[in-house]
Amino acid sequence: SPVNRSSVPLVMVGRDLRVPRFTRGVGPLVKLIGPDVGRSITDLRSNLNTPDLRSWLSEAIGRARQLQREVQSTTGVWYSLRILPFSDPDGTVNGAVIILIDIDVIKRARDYAAALVETVRQPLVVLTADFRVRSANRAYYAACHNSTAETENRPFFELGEGTWDVPELRHLLTEVLPKAQPFDGLTLELPSRTGGSRTWLINGRRIIEPDGSEPLILLTMEDVTDPIR
Repeated sequence: SPVNRSSVPLVMVGRDLRVPRFTRGVGPLVKLIGPDVGRSITDLRSNLNTPDLRSWLSEAIGRARQLQREVQSTTGVWYSLRILPFSDPDGTVNGAVIILIDIDVIKRARDYAAALVETVRQPLVVLTADFRVRSANRAYYAACHNSTAETENRPFFELGEGTWDVPELRHLLTEVLPKAQPFDGLTLELPSRTGGSRTWLINGRRIIEPDGSEPLILLTMEDVTDPIR
């Protein structure tokens, strides 16, 4: 049967983007009924804001690579749209499976958390497990005189021409995730990009993304430089 009774929203498309199979769970999101089998998915009426769906599918099928995008329905609900190419035994990619996962609660929690972080007056930096900068707040950029381009997705120890590459800090950071070992009150005197030096009080601890997908490191930094010096 071209229609599967599963409640998981899933649509299969061929290389020509025509739909041979779909699950009932996709009904509220893409207007698919039995007679729609054989039609191009881009011709079907959708309750999702996905104007780039054709190019996403072409990229996934043409390059044989999985894609993931966050998309929103016309009613405001967020979904993770995942495109998974499938192939014949000889390796020829013949199409893709589109899966939709409701991430509305996670998305709103993430956005809420990000908004809270921006209200904190202390500089904050979030690092991935390999010590790349996932994000930083406005207070960090103001205090350290770095731009977003110089910071996000960059190795933390390369920021500011290696300002933070200090053996003691590097050692403590390597233990935050594998040993679940937070640290507090590390005091470092470091050169400033505007001249002279600054004294920083640094704390680090493990945090988890709302969906539990990736452990991260949160660094808080407080400038405790003696203003009389």
